[in-house]
Amino acid sequence: FIAESDANIIKKRSSSGIVTSIAGTGTAGKSLHTAYATSSPLGIPSDVFVDENNIFYFTESFTGYVSVCFEGGRLYHYVGPSLNYGKYVGDGSDATLGILSQPNQIWGDTMGTLYVADGGNGLIRKITTSNAISSLGNASGAFSFNAPYGVYGDTSNHLYVSDLAASVLYKITLSPTVTRQVYSGQVGTPNCVYNVLASAALLVSPASLWIDELGEIYLADVSCGLLRYNSSGYTSRILAESGAGYGITGTSQFLFVANSAGNTVLEIDRVTHSTQIIAGNGMSDYEVLHGGELA
Repeated sequence: FIAESDANIIKKRSSSGIVTSIAGTGTAGKSLHTAYATSSPLGIPSDVFVDENNIFYFTESFTGYVSVCFEGGRLYHYVGPSLNYGKYVGDGSDATLGILSQPNQIWGDTMGTLYVADGGNGLIRKITTSNAISSLGNASGAFSFNAPYGVYGDTSNHLYVSDLAASVLYKITLSPTVTRQVYSGQVGTPNCVYNVLASAALLVSPASLWIDELGEIYLADVSCGLLRYNSSGYTSRILAESGAGYGITGTSQFLFVANSAGNTVLEIDRVTHSTQIIAGNGMSDYEVLHGGELA
């Protein structure tokens, strides 16, 4: 799934390489609640997450919406109503009353809980299956971030959050007690340092995240390239291209990375690291590639 931000369209690339539009008309604007997804304008789609039931959720950074729909079906605002834009409200209430500002990556766990990087408000918003919205934190209050962009969870009750402005990757333990720690990078010290343990690595502009079934973390840093943290926390770089920071997902065999600088989508073999272009011709702006699964 590809969120083409500048074109205000969400596209799907099939396993046979066919690309089709599944949401948006190519017109920028406020998305239309209950309209067919392909008949509605979009407000700069930022990210797409597809759950186990093939329902896809996407964030709109301009309007602050999180919308939901089936492929070929109608679009519904899951978080909104895009009022008082830029001021977060709604915690403890129904998600449709929640306000987000520049939402970025979205991820959902196997229980149906969604987590959204609320970049403009410096928060991670949590939406439960009962549609209750809250800001992730502990008894002392919500965790604040400079500019959270990426959010993704592993199978051990941890959530990882990349802070684009702070040059840091955070690790949040969700149970039994919610805690936060710096996993990689150092606040206020932007640099590209890897081939070291996560605690010694330095980052510049960490953006999208993807974590595989073994707990290996792939972090797309806009300035440093695509970084890998193995299960022991050791870092390495597998793609040097700058600009390849705004989207990553994968399978057991391949990684798929949106190279916004080259306006392409790259396929990377996870063993050999061989790379090929699978979408885009360098002319259209494929800003973000991300999905819970690939069709």
